[in-house]
Amino acid sequence: MKKLSILAAFAALPFLLVWAGFILTGFNFNPHDVFNEGAFWGLSTMYWFLYVCLIGLIVEIIDESEKPAK
Repeated sequence: MKKLSILAAFAALPFLLVWAGFILTGFNFNPHDVFNEGAFWGLSTMYWFLYVCLIGLIVEIIDESEKPAK
């Protein structure tokens, strides 16, 4: 379950960053406008492409971190 939650958090990272920026800037912009812009979706698509390419490495790192230390 831990592996699935980590992978889901990495997949949702673009959305989480927009909401974190919204909160950290004191509600200075409208997230609805950000989600309607092409730049957000373009950058998110590039991020998810890299995410899919590197998902095997991410899973391997998670597996190594879950192994008990000798």
